[in-house]
Amino acid sequence: MIAVATLRGVLSALAVQFVTLVPLLGLVFLSLGTAGADWDDPAGRVSRTVVLLGIGALAAGIGAAVGAWQAALGGAQSARSAILAGASGPAAVAVLGGAVLATPSAAGIFGAVLEAIVVTAGAVAGAAAIGRRLE
Repeated sequence: MIAVATLRGVLSALAVQFVTLVPLLGLVFLSLGTAGADWDDPAGRVSRTVVLLGIGALAAGIGAAVGAWQAALGGAQSARSAILAGASGPAAVAVLGGAVLATPSAAGIFGAVLEAIVVTAGAVAGAAAIGRRLE
């Protein structure tokens, strides 16, 4: 029963994270418009990176909160195990995706590590926010 609750939490977190991420990314790219002459402007790169990291953390947090809730409904033994189940899916995707997609350079690896840290922090924060209500 514990494995079912954990699987339910992880899969729910991943599904909600994806469903949340796609429209948020769509809104960002609609507001950015088409790539023009100033697309590679250093200030624009930094602001796009910050916004995209924030959106990734927000989507991971929402997904992890729903995942923790679903793990608790599925029969998780404690609020702590529900939080772990909710946060583990989005965090694992961020870490594995960053490792696979990082370019083999110092900047690419730094970006992947930064993304993994920010998204994992968002997932833990989202799962912990609902976990306090599960106790």
